[in-house]
Amino acid sequence: MTTKEKIIDIISNSEKMLSYVETTSSRTGYPENTSWAITGFEDYEEAEQFAKDNDLELIWLTKRDGWNLWFRADTYRGDKITIDDDTFGDNANVYDTLRELDDDRREILNALISDGADINAIERFVLDWRHGHDAMDGEGDNDVVAVWQEGVFDGVYTKHPTEFSYDSKTQILAAQLKQEQWQ
Repeated sequence: MTTKEKIIDIISNSEKMLSYVETTSSRTGYPENTSWAITGFEDYEEAEQFAKDNDLELIWLTKRDGWNLWFRADTYRGDKITIDDDTFGDNANVYDTLRELDDDRREILNALISDGADINAIERFVLDWRHGHDAMDGEGDNDVVAVWQEGVFDGVYTKHPTEFSYDSKTQILAAQLKQEQWQ
């Protein structure tokens, strides 16, 4: 049985709505040492249990816009990915809690007022702050972070996602056969 057939068999015997993707070991996305992996997990814990139950290993896959195959880095195994300040680069602020968000936004508002910003700039700032605050507050006890890009609210993200896109790159958590099982 080929690797692809094994992957399809595992998915067909599962009650979960999963899919499979073709992967490559080439950092450029070109076919090299191709294989297959299972994707579509709701959360990290589900993926971890599925991998354990089916004798698979977890791995993060990366795909850039325009690529047909997903890149698997052999050194980047399936640890949880965490959305934090490093995820978005230097021009972003990531807040873990509403208190952290409000404290920072309040400090920025005070600076705007001290610098003599006009009422329209202050209003835009406060509305953006309210939008981010409400979005994060609406998530309840979910493990989320609020992100501002260059001073503008960008969105609320799951802190430990199974799939994440930023700029021209998407990362996804997948389960694959252990290398000794490939054919």
